[in-house]
Amino acid sequence: MTTAPSTRPPTAPGSLGAPGAPRPGSAQAGVSIDPIKILKKYKWILAGAAAFGGVLGAGSYWVLNRVAPVYRATVMFECTPPVVSAGAPPGGERYAEAELERFILNQVQIMQSDFMLTNVLKDPRLTTEASDWVKPYISRGAMNEPEGLKALRESVRAVPLPNTSYLRLTAEHSKAADATGLVKLLKEAYLNHRQTESRLALSLRRDVLRKSIEGLDRDITRMQGQRDRIIDENGIDSANVNSSGAAREQQLANSTLQALDAQLESLNVQRQNYESELAAPGGITYSADLIGLADQQPIVQEIRRTINSIESSMTALTLRGISREHRDYKALQAQLDAQKQKLAEQQESSRRQMFESQLDSIRKAIASIEAQKADLLSKREEYSRRLADLAKVYAEISDLEGKIGSALRTRGDRDAQLRNLEELFNADEAGRVEVAQAERLPDAPAFPKLLVFLPLGIMLGLGISGGVIFLREVFDQRVKGPSDIALMPRTRLLGMVPDASEDPSAPPVIETAFRDAPKGAVAESHRQLRATLLKRMQQAGHRSLAVVSTAPGSGATSFITNFGSACAAADVRVLLVDANFRRPRLHTIYAQEASPGLADILAGDSSLDACAQPTGTTGLDVLCVGAADQRIPERLANEGFARLVAEASAKYDLVLVDCAPALVAGDAVALANRCDASVLIVRALSEKRGLVARVKNELSEARGELIGIVVNAVKSAAGGYMRSNIRTAHEYHSSAA
Repeated sequence: MTTAPSTRPPTAPGSLGAPGAPRPGSAQAGVSIDPIKILKKYKWILAGAAAFGGVLGAGSYWVLNRVAPVYRATVMFECTPPVVSAGAPPGGERYAEAELERFILNQVQIMQSDFMLTNVLKDPRLTTEASDWVKPYISRGAMNEPEGLKALRESVRAVPLPNTSYLRLTAEHSKAADATGLVKLLKEAYLNHRQTESRLALSLRRDVLRKSIEGLDRDITRMQGQRDRIIDENGIDSANVNSSGAAREQQLANSTLQALDAQLESLNVQRQNYESELAAPGGITYSADLIGLADQQPIVQEIRRTINSIESSMTALTLRGISREHRDYKALQAQLDAQKQKLAEQQESSRRQMFESQLDSIRKAIASIEAQKADLLSKREEYSRRLADLAKVYAEISDLEGKIGSALRTRGDRDAQLRNLEELFNADEAGRVEVAQAERLPDAPAFPKLLVFLPLGIMLGLGISGGVIFLREVFDQRVKGPSDIALMPRTRLLGMVPDASEDPSAPPVIETAFRDAPKGAVAESHRQLRATLLKRMQQAGHRSLAVVSTAPGSGATSFITNFGSACAAADVRVLLVDANFRRPRLHTIYAQEASPGLADILAGDSSLDACAQPTGTTGLDVLCVGAADQRIPERLANEGFARLVAEASAKYDLVLVDCAPALVAGDAVALANRCDASVLIVRALSEKRGLVARVKNELSEARGELIGIVVNAVKSAAGGYMRSNIRTAHEYHSSAA
């Protein structure tokens, strides 16, 4: 088997390491945000923020309630549609809902207008009704109207209530009595203004209507005289063309023709149906009505009575015990069959006669209607010629009649409006706006409210703390758990190893956790990785694996020792190779001498058989780093190392090579080029995603296949759900016999 194949194993399009596939340089693959994980991780911070926000909201309420309370006094008005006539209920079909809405909006503007507010400022009762409010605007006994008007605009407000006929007028002040006094004065000023304006508007409308009626009378008299002259000059007996004798006769002819056409069409359809039945190969299909009429024929009824008599005689014979084979019974049966045959023939004959009789009647009716139609068509043409001669005269008269009728209708409307106005002088049209609820002294401030400030404070505390937490999670570029790796494009996640501090078995040394605590969470995670990694390597025919870490402390060495032990436990012969010339550790972990080892073999001073040493674990050997003076990193990239890997692969099932971190040395890529495959070890909450992406891309370009990434030292706070999973798994394994 070749140690480092010249061509990469075939991979599916879009999979890890696909040749020619675009690779993001140092792209940040998306941010994994798990709300449940965030809540678990920061639950006490969020709870503290909510409590602080609640205290802040309650404190703000208490301070504002003492320092700057706002009392709101309210008056409710109900608006009704305009009065059509005195004594009649408000509304009417001609007044649409939109008119009422416009009216309400107009009243809102009037209530808030400077004119109304100025009336309040000039009211002598202001100093007693709103004494505290008015004090800042009185100087030397006189009202400062500009400043008072400005303040009053800010204090009062009128708003319509949506989808109702009500509007609300409010006044606000730090004193409840002053707010009530302001809204009371404005209410009374508005109602007085409304009364005066309504009377004035009614008087003006009455004068306009009277002048309009006089003009209409003159126009009607003139048009009537013109119409009468045309009728006299042309000898017309009616000014309406539709009431002339010729028009009536033509209308009668048209209606008669329409009726005849309808009858003719119906009869033709019946005739065609009857003729189709006559020509049908299977014979005539008689209607139920025709069959019923034919069956009522006397001869048919007589045959039926005979059949009934024979059937009665046969029944009597049966009751007497005479069988169906007796000659008397057979004789009656023969008579019955003959009568039934006779009945069928007679029914067919009667039906055929009635069918032909009906068809003949239809044909005669069609001929009669066609003759009537021809006569009516001739008469209609004569009527049309007579009407054409009168068309011009009738058109002129009709035009005048239309104008006269329109003028009369308009005059009638004006008369009705004038009568209503006269009556409305005695009715209060200002009553369209009525006080539905008078002002009352408010018993509690409208601002602040505890039910608003308390949840607002809690929401503010949670919002600020939540925003800070969210931004921290978004801008934290570190790999926190497996989900961050899974979101990186074209990256295969092999698995994860939990942080040793959260393993309930508490292994004393992380590098030998599989050996010292075989039932722990760390050992179990390496068993799971063993299944995934060995399957992929066996499928591709790989035997040598370069284990690369991104930065110092990522845990490549602890992964090699524990993963090697896990594979050896599965009867896989494993050789651990310490190729970290910068900071070797395998000889320390297994309490052996560093030399002879890898460096001595690459220098040609020793051999694999002489340097490979047992670790005390069956099936697991280690090749230490070698003599310090022979540790030349450049030798890791030459053919000598490739030959060594090939030799080791022939003697062992799996060769695991420990490399220096890719961040501090270039040995990792060189070793990945000499091994069949490589795996990248990333420490959670340590390396950033950009660094991981860069190292992953470099290994993807190496000759050895990058199988995937293992996330090491994952904390339960980063995974969100691992703490309970780790505890459950440990209890399960510990309880096993």
